Amino acid sequence: MEDLKNSVSKAVGTKAVMRALKAGSAQRVYVARDIDTFLYQKVTRACEDAGVPIRRVDETKALGAACGLDNTGRACDNGRCKIYNLDFPDVIALRQQLLPAGEREQNIPCDLKDPAWFDKIDASGGAVFFASGVFYYFLTQQVRELVQGMADAFPGGVLVFDAANRTAVKMIAKTWLRTAKIKDVGAYFAVSDAKSELSPWDSRLQVSSQGYMLGYNDLKDPSVSGFFRFLARVGDNGMKMQIVKIGFGGR
Repeated sequence: MEDLKNSVSKAVGTKAVMRALKAGSAQRVYVARDIDTFLYQKVTRACEDAGVPIRRVDETKALGAACGLDNTGRACDNGRCKIYNLDFPDVIALRQQLLPAGEREQNIPCDLKDPAWFDKIDASGGAVFFASGVFYYFLTQQVRELVQGMADAFPGGVLVFDAANRTAVKMIAKTWLRTAKIKDVGAYFAVSDAKSELSPWDSRLQVSSQGYMLGYNDLKDPSVSGFFRFLARVGDNGMKMQIVKIGFGGR
């Protein structure tokens, strides 16, 4: 499944796969062997009609990882914390099949822009939220309202997410979304200087950021290739790719 894992453009979930097949953008479809029989037949017929090969995979967890289902919570698990995975209902349904919730873990189907999910999080012992590759597809006002709402609901908590400047976001819209033939989603939210741009949203916000690659990698290390150094400088300097951290101060 290395080709799936390394693919830049993926459609994850039954609905997304069916859309890709209908649009003619799917080249190969992977399904888990223990998928629901009705769904398997539905996807198989669609693949046959589109002339797209279908491959059944034994290891559902491996398929989930290859599909890019976020696993940050488990990677950061200290053996005591509660882990919540939030995503759209169809993605959560897929997650339940490929990466079933473990002990102290809960999968919550929701729309992040609807604050109803706040009440489902037990943050009594503190909370750290990770949003990877998410906010690019939000309007700036939507991100602002979400952050302000989280500051109200989770004082003392922390939100960590990736961001980039407008040039990078435009490239996402022109390349990745267009290649995947995704027409019902746009790329909007962009940040160049997180601290100066996001701090004014609310006096409680403690904003900091580091370069996506330069902030976490020692480019002087001889094991780092010249090509990676080039990409790091283009990404972090030219496109302002960064990891943003927002602390929610007290009320």
